[in-house]
Amino acid sequence: MTEFSNCRHRPSKRRGILTLEWVLLTTVLVIGIIGGMAAVRDAIIDEMHDVSQAIGAMSLWEDEQAGALNSAAGGPVVCPPGDPNCSARP
Repeated sequence: MTEFSNCRHRPSKRRGILTLEWVLLTTVLVIGIIGGMAAVRDAIIDEMHDVSQAIGAMSLWEDEQAGALNSAAGGPVVCPPGDPNCSARP
């Protein structure tokens, strides 16, 4: 009779250990997912910053080209406000 009473308690101990293992596993997975999402966020922000700098550089290049074409054709020179390096005619 004592052998059967010991068998009843073993599954509950095993269930408790398995539950603890699942809790630890999901905790590690959640921490990993949060860290991965933060890394992806930082990479996306860096890429967006690079794209914005490239667009800004293209815009400045187009402004310089338009100014050079206008001055070569004898037309008005377009300069950004407050640019001391601009050779606009008064």
